[in-house]
Amino acid sequence: MSELESKEFWKVKKRVLTSYLIVLGFGGFLVTYIVENDRPTRIASVFKVNDVTKDWVKAPGSSFGSSHSRNTKEKMTSLEESNTSPDAYVDTQKNRLHLINNICLNKTLLKSSSLVRPKFRRVYFTTKYNFSFCKVPKIGSTFWTQVFQVLESNRGNYGEIFGRKRAEVHGTSDRLPGNVKDTSIPLIIPTRNPFSRLYSAFVDKSYLRLFPSINGVVRKLVSKTTEKRDLCLNDVSFSEFLEHVVVSARRRMTFNEHWAPVYSVCTPCDKNVTFIVKQESFATDVENALRHFWVNEDEIKVLKSVLHDHRIETSLPGIIRTVYLRTKPIRKCFTAEIMVKRIWTSFQIQGYVSNKVHFPAQNFTKSRDYENTEFVVKVLMETIMRSPLTSEESRSQRQQALAHAYKDINDTILTDIKKIYALDFKAFNYSETKPS
Repeated sequence: MSELESKEFWKVKKRVLTSYLIVLGFGGFLVTYIVENDRPTRIASVFKVNDVTKDWVKAPGSSFGSSHSRNTKEKMTSLEESNTSPDAYVDTQKNRLHLINNICLNKTLLKSSSLVRPKFRRVYFTTKYNFSFCKVPKIGSTFWTQVFQVLESNRGNYGEIFGRKRAEVHGTSDRLPGNVKDTSIPLIIPTRNPFSRLYSAFVDKSYLRLFPSINGVVRKLVSKTTEKRDLCLNDVSFSEFLEHVVVSARRRMTFNEHWAPVYSVCTPCDKNVTFIVKQESFATDVENALRHFWVNEDEIKVLKSVLHDHRIETSLPGIIRTVYLRTKPIRKCFTAEIMVKRIWTSFQIQGYVSNKVHFPAQNFTKSRDYENTEFVVKVLMETIMRSPLTSEESRSQRQQALAHAYKDINDTILTDIKKIYALDFKAFNYSETKPS
């Protein structure tokens, strides 16, 4: 980097970051730290000398380098695992941050991001551990909201926190400290492949009708109809949804935060971005992010249990209940049976249940069974838990669903999507290649 570029870089970031690694050994333990601004912060797991072999081994509860080995048909978490070594993981995080820093110097690219404005921005802050998190929907935002509720809770009511409906989780999030103006506070940013995030938004908001009016909005914007928005419009294609995103950007319309580019929601060039958590390596990144900020081990243990052991049980019932709650205004538009079958299909798309497992229609002997939310939760959960997928099977099934969704999307729409989400693709190192 030239001297001129160097000055511009620090001007953009508005902070000075000097980092280097130190490794300390004491009491039979090895701890890795990163020193930033002369302040040491733990970033790697603790390793201990085996008293018998005298080799360094991973201490109980440590995270870096864990493989989370599983049986072939163990419970699937739908999250990517990592065998990365401590040093390699440190390098991974440093590379992610370095990439964002370089993007902050690209004025032409940054100017293009001003075309998209999200309707909503929310930053959580934990007073206990002094770090913040940029909330981005469709990248584990429900889980992250629960994380901060755990961190800010003094009652130890963790079971109650993770037992809430998704709508209740987000509905009570305004009680959390947030939207801090101090840009020097360390910030965690979540990221996700834009192609995947857009399809996830479509499945949730359009296919499952969690945004009851969205299909009418899409059809009116894309087809240029003058008809009144039709709440009962159930059949909007993924291609139409993407075209509506493109037209919205072209008209400089405000973007819904569920599909607004991450860069536009979090504006990292103005913040002290300290950690990047990717959806594709979610469990590993979350755990290491919490350890980075010295979160209490008891709280980490609770969150790890949700991530690794009880992800399905803590997530899917809330999704089912939320769909029933949010679709009340349009219940006349389709039968409860259709709604339940769409929920099932969405779980297959997300890799929660195998495509080979048929919808358990035999359990619904009466039409009113489909109207009973808790009965539906019981039937679907029992069916899913009887045939769990491995992490690799889940990942493969999600990728197949994504590839199928983009198979017939024309090149013009794809080109426009790449332009709109250019900063997300480049800053967070995602391939612009069409999913296949």
